[in-house]
Amino acid sequence: MKIILSLLLVLTMYSPGLGEEHSIIPAKDDLICYFACDDEDAGNAVDSAESGVKAIYSGDSPSLVRGPFGKALRCFGAGDEDVFRYGLNLGKHDFTIAFWVHVARYSGVDFRGEKKKGLVVLGYNPLLFIFLDDSGRITLEMPAADNASMSADTVPPTDRWTHLAFVVDRDSDTGCGIYLNGKKQPMALVNMTPTANYEYNMDTGFMFGRALVGDLDELAVYGKALTEGEVKAMCPDIPEGTTRWLESPVTEADTFPPERKPYRLKQARRNAAQKQRRIIYNDDGVYVRPFETPQKFYRARQQQILDTQVDTVFFNVGATTIFTFDNDVGEIYGEFINMKSPAWAQNVKRGIEGLRKTSDSTAGLALEYCHANDLEFFLSLRMNDIHDSFLPFMRSRFKREHPHYLFGPKSLNYEYPEVRDYIYRILESFCTNFNIDGIELDWWRGPRAFPPSWEGKPLELRHVEMMNNLIRRIRIMTERVGEERGRPILLAARTPMSVEHSLFLGFDLMTWFEEDLLDVLIIGGGYAPMAVVSSVREIADTAHQYGVPVYATISSSGMMSGRPYGSGHESVEAWRGAAMNIWHAGADGIYTFNFCPPERDERFDQLGAPETLKGLDKIYSIDRMIIEAFPPKGRWALVAPDRLPITLEKKGWTQAKLPVGENITANTPAGKTCTARLRLKFTALAEKDRVAVRLNGHELGSAAREPMGWMAWEPDPSLVHKGYNLVEVKLSSQQDVAEMPAIDRLNLTVRY
Repeated sequence: MKIILSLLLVLTMYSPGLGEEHSIIPAKDDLICYFACDDEDAGNAVDSAESGVKAIYSGDSPSLVRGPFGKALRCFGAGDEDVFRYGLNLGKHDFTIAFWVHVARYSGVDFRGEKKKGLVVLGYNPLLFIFLDDSGRITLEMPAADNASMSADTVPPTDRWTHLAFVVDRDSDTGCGIYLNGKKQPMALVNMTPTANYEYNMDTGFMFGRALVGDLDELAVYGKALTEGEVKAMCPDIPEGTTRWLESPVTEADTFPPERKPYRLKQARRNAAQKQRRIIYNDDGVYVRPFETPQKFYRARQQQILDTQVDTVFFNVGATTIFTFDNDVGEIYGEFINMKSPAWAQNVKRGIEGLRKTSDSTAGLALEYCHANDLEFFLSLRMNDIHDSFLPFMRSRFKREHPHYLFGPKSLNYEYPEVRDYIYRILESFCTNFNIDGIELDWWRGPRAFPPSWEGKPLELRHVEMMNNLIRRIRIMTERVGEERGRPILLAARTPMSVEHSLFLGFDLMTWFEEDLLDVLIIGGGYAPMAVVSSVREIADTAHQYGVPVYATISSSGMMSGRPYGSGHESVEAWRGAAMNIWHAGADGIYTFNFCPPERDERFDQLGAPETLKGLDKIYSIDRMIIEAFPPKGRWALVAPDRLPITLEKKGWTQAKLPVGENITANTPAGKTCTARLRLKFTALAEKDRVAVRLNGHELGSAAREPMGWMAWEPDPSLVHKGYNLVEVKLSSQQDVAEMPAIDRLNLTVRY
């Protein structure tokens, strides 16, 4: 029932394709703005009233979905899919705000202190609110005009299309009304006459959407108080029946795993699981440089790992439900990428289209290239990627059309059987269409599957069983497909770096081990990689009892400086120190993440074995990790014992444990000498404060003061032990007792 503009008072028009009459509507002269939500123009919302005032969809790519009147705007309840008009000047005129709405629910996002009232329309400044569930009422408020408001004793039903009209006669309360499907509702309160002499020019913005989780259509503002007949004419035909978003052919029973049959490739799978993987290279799959030909594609990410210690490639397919290649179940990047998108995103779109011309794909080319060069190849699925929460062009239509499946910042809610079934079918399509060696379930992108995990709250047993059944179902599928092709498909998972933290988030590693559901385990997000010895050793010892190899993550994003977490080291020496500690802790190899250099990098020739790390300069460190400062998206998955900062004790010695994964003197190359430099950075340390430092019980004497609060010592390298080294600090004099200093950084640089 799209409004058709005309200079006539009314117009009836037949709509080809919809088979119904359009609504009779007021004349164009009275229409301030009208958004049919059928199309967008480079992110702009098309105003058919041609008012000349700019309007946009607040998301980079609006979710325009099919509705009963053409297309409709799908809203997610976070204000990121609104129609935003750059102001609305009502002056002193009467007005009417009208729209169709399909309510699923309202979010709890707090917009300007108006939480949990179903805010759907917001104008400012001055403020204007329309609430659809204000304690069981529909309400329009204009607080700047002596708190003028009107309310009706009703709310729009959920799961039905409903037409609403808010008619304001600013000279007469009796002329005001709230209409639902063309019928004026019983009014609980009408106090709109205070607005009569108030110039209501909302010059900052005017928005439709806000807290609504549902659909909007036919958004119109009129510069007059419509009559009851005019309102009725806008909605002569009400869509019948409910259209529940929750309805689905998928039931909980459909997600139960089938009976597991004897697997004749079990020994072959065990053998494959134990193969050497010195370095697993996670290729994150989004190519920021152009790659529209196979040759450019190989140069972008593949050629630099040949003839190195990289034995396995985990190829990231995309962002959980949207990928860089054509596939049977998921979607493909491009639909929501336009000229306003970042240049790298446009490169991805062009690359996909270019490869399609030669019947190639990113995953297909990467697979062929790896197998041709004797590299093991896994497809890696990020199980709950939320890059689309701030890069809307990465948001799939599946998410756009099913916002009720989401929680937090666009995370998929695995409570829904539809979500688990969809992910299962995606993985099944990968296994049946590609001759892969395995698949990875990357739960560190991101480490949450159920809503309580976003707030760090415990899960229920039902959540854990839902996840276990999904893993069982995936495992049985890989066994079936593996037998059909005569070669096993390995199942890998990336989880937090402890059994306890994993279980807290729903990833029941002990059940996965005991039921032989997992072949390869990747641990950690790589955000505290320097001092993870105890965590790696504990989980590796557990997994090895079940024949599952363990690989610890080093992430370039976790090694970056300038963050409230991570090592603060980006140097090659720090990568070497992290890797040597991981090997010393008993891991089976190194897993690199977010590290895709454009050229060959020496780290791929060094990190993959303790032997190739011996005799190389390194930095050993304790991670500085303020867990409270880490974003909620991964905070509850962090495992970072013995981390910095450590506040000094007022009396006595304060201890810090520094892991060193080698005997630094024994590993000195022939003809060279070993030197060690211990550096500590303190916070709140006054210029005249003095500290004493001991290394493994040996006091180091006076320190060299360096800029930015650093102090340095050069201990005898023989004092450094393989394993944990006890660094002790005592404050021997203090100028300001109000704030105790803290060890903020601690590094040991080893050079040969």
